[in-house]
Amino acid sequence: MFFEHIGEGIDKNSIPKNLEIELNKRMSRTISEVRADTKDGVCFHCGKPVTSFCNSLNVPHFCLENIGVDGKVTGPNAILGLPSMGISIGKEFPGIGEAGTFRIICRECDSKIFQEYENPDNYYKATPPTQKMLAEMAMKNYLKFISKRKFEIALLEKTLEQCPQSGIEYYFEKTELETRLKTSRIDLDAYINEYRYAKKYASKDNNNGFYIIYYRLLDYVVPVAIQAPIAVSIDLEGNVVNDIVNMDPGYKLVDLHLCVFPLKSQTAIILFINEGEKRYRKFYKQFRKLTEDGKLSVINYLIFLYCEDYFLAKELPSKVDLRQLKNIASLTPVAWDVRPITHASAYAEEFTLSKWNCIPNLLSERYKVR
Repeated sequence: MFFEHIGEGIDKNSIPKNLEIELNKRMSRTISEVRADTKDGVCFHCGKPVTSFCNSLNVPHFCLENIGVDGKVTGPNAILGLPSMGISIGKEFPGIGEAGTFRIICRECDSKIFQEYENPDNYYKATPPTQKMLAEMAMKNYLKFISKRKFEIALLEKTLEQCPQSGIEYYFEKTELETRLKTSRIDLDAYINEYRYAKKYASKDNNNGFYIIYYRLLDYVVPVAIQAPIAVSIDLEGNVVNDIVNMDPGYKLVDLHLCVFPLKSQTAIILFINEGEKRYRKFYKQFRKLTEDGKLSVINYLIFLYCEDYFLAKELPSKVDLRQLKNIASLTPVAWDVRPITHASAYAEEFTLSKWNCIPNLLSERYKVR
């Protein structure tokens, strides 16, 4: 999770502009070097040799278009206020073409393997998304995270090479970096396995690879677009769902896929998991007892508590004070501290879902785009 720590703890308003520019240049240069070093030369999906990778969007382009203005959306850093440090997540108003991108598959695969779920017409129906659509969503989610973790591992390895070779600072920095490297490698192995699972079911005409916890088609357009797998730590009653700090390679985090897709005049909202996963059983039983407004509020809270790459309507900052979301958004992996905590239950107070009605619910009709 080293990548998400870039810029952490720095108030962009507290450093001189010329220093911020210099830091951004240095980080951009380092990132470019690492990206060049991590190019495998083959498409991760089809395995064919490629000379250049597609600049794939994690969230479908049509969703970003439906909340964008002049080709731009509002990024997470409009809430967090970190210096950009040469990375796109640091831009407060990224362009649609650079919002949540990854480069790991070829253009041919990008144009073919997500066709069903990236067709907005498939959401204007009373029925929920097909199993193939869910498989494509999951496959895209894990391709994005595989790309991110492969990059982070290379960046961590490069950083370790450049560490001072002696002194107490070296010992603690090296130990922290090695811990993060171990975590990223565990994550990468898990994401690859989940990608293979999704790929298997995406190739089947009729399958039961996924279980829909919630699907709703709102009759208005929300100002949020998100597509991500999240490992929920604590459920609505304070029970541990995932022990998120368990470093045992044999312990598997179980993801919940969260999707909010703004359409032209409606919004599709989907929560789903792999078929047969039991860890979320208590959570979804608790969730289904809520009112419809309550369910939307919980999903809204999950977005800002757990997600890194969400995108907001360009004009949203003029309608709501985004500072109201900063405290909760700062708990996401984008700004997690390395803490001496050995069990997920220690996160219960911070990652409780009991405060789901304490922040603006951007999924409510009050904040609709249209």
